[in-house]
Parts: sequence; structure tokens; C-alpha cells
Amino acid sequence: MRLASKSLPTGLVTLLLISTLTGLSGAGPAEARASKRKKPTASAPKGATTTPPAKTPAAPAATTACASKPIKVMPLGDSLTGFPDSYRGPLFRTLKAKGFNVDFVGSISQPPTGGGDPDSNGWGGYRIGPDTIKDFAGAPADLADHVDEWFKANPPDVVLLMIGTNDLAAGGDVTKAAPGKLKALIARVHALAPAADLLVGDVPPYAAQFDGGPDQNAINGVAEAASTPDGLIEHVAIFKRLHETIDKATDYVDGIHFTPSGGEKLANAWLPELLPVLSRRACH
Repeated sequence: MRLASKSLPTGLVTLLLISTLTGLSGAGPAEARASKRKKPTASAPKGATTTPPAKTPAAPAATTACASKPIKVMPLGDSLTGFPDSYRGPLFRTLKAKGFNVDFVGSISQPPTGGGDPDSNGWGGYRIGPDTIKDFAGAPADLADHVDEWFKANPPDVVLLMIGTNDLAAGGDVTKAAPGKLKALIARVHALAPAADLLVGDVPPYAAQFDGGPDQNAINGVAEAASTPDGLIEHVAIFKRLHETIDKATDYVDGIHFTPSGGEKLANAWLPELLPVLSRRACH
């Protein structure tokens, strides 16, 4: 606002300037600038209490930054993870329907039945490892020999680990060594991504040994004992939840791998632990 001092008396100009500054004193940045100037104030009577001026609450962090950065989830395991009818499709669709911004990551791209993010580290025939068996490309067919490279290529925020079915199927020394190998693998995964949430699922029930057995219980016991006080490693009771819901006649393709209906039940089994993790990690 410009004031024409030549046409107005000096006293009026002063009055207008005071009125203008008074009118600007209550708005945003002007208030902050004005608060830095020390103004003479009347002293409170002795013994009287004064009420401090109310503080303007800080604005919440912008939600756009949170929403624009997806949570990277790595499904990690064998064919029960990588198979098209596995839990990946229904789990991804459920999370999206609930508003979560997730990105499944991994070195394999295998579109799931019904649609969803195709990426994972679900490798058919793989054991816990380290192991001597090879896959079709001649590489070690186990997780332990590859997790370093996989995590370097796709650093995850959340890991869904479910492994051990092929170790059980192998029998003998391989099966007996599986619990110790799983414990070491859990430690290695956590070391590679110490800030990530690691959810460790059981070996699921399979038709030929639906109620489990000593060897399967030993492997799943390691998964159950993996939970840590800080909550970054949590056990997911896959075996118990599927044992209560799976229909052996309709939810298996071959007694081990799942049909779409079985895959959906497996997806639901992850949710009690996964949803709180995602809620803590991102706005949605």
C-alpha cells in the first residue's frame, strides 16, 4: 500500500501506518516476524499469574511423501511362494484393497493367478541351504547361497520368509539339519536388512502328513522361537491357521501346492502379523 505523504498531514500518515501494521499483525509469517520484535508490555501486578500465549501446533507431515514411496515386500521361499496359485496374488490384492501402497520385490517375475505383483524370490525346489543340490541353471538350489545378492538387488522393507518343505521331502540328513540351517538363515536375513521387518512363516501342512510330525515340528519350532522383543522378527503361525481352514480335497493341487482357494487361505494366514507392520510403516 502506497501513501501519498504530500497530500496528507503528517499525523494522518502516521495513523494510517499504525493502522496498517495493526491489521497485518495476525497472519502467518507476519506474526512470526512480529514476535521477534520486543515490544513494551505492561507489567503484571505483583503476585498475579500470567497465561502464556497459545502455541500454534506444528503441521502434520505431508502424506504425499508417504503415499508416493511404496513399502517393498519380499516374498522369500520355494515354489509355495513362487507358484502362480500361491499366496502372492490374493495377498497383494487384499493389501491394495485395504489401501496399502506395496511393491512386491524379488529376482523372479511370475504373474500370480488372478493378477497382482509378479515379483518375488520364490524358487521352485529350493531348500533352506547351504546345500549341494543345483537348480536347472546349475546354481545352488537353496536360499542361503543367494540371499546376499537378492537383498543387494532389491533391498526390502518387509520380508515374508517361508521355507523348509523341500528339506522335509528330502529326508535323512537334509531333514535333520534343517532346523539349524533355518536358524542360521533367519540370522543372515536379519543381518542383511536389520531395519526390515522379517515375518517367519511355518512350513505349511501338506496332505501326506497333514498333522505334522517330529521333523516338521522341529523346523516350525525354530520359526516360532525366532520372534524378537523389538518386533522386527515375528513368527507367523502358518501351520496352525491352515490346519484349521484347509480342505484337503479342494485346496491342494498335488497334496503340497495350493489351488487358488488354498492360496487365498495362505494369504489370509499372513495378515494378523503383516497388517500391523504395514500400518506402522506407512500411511494409507
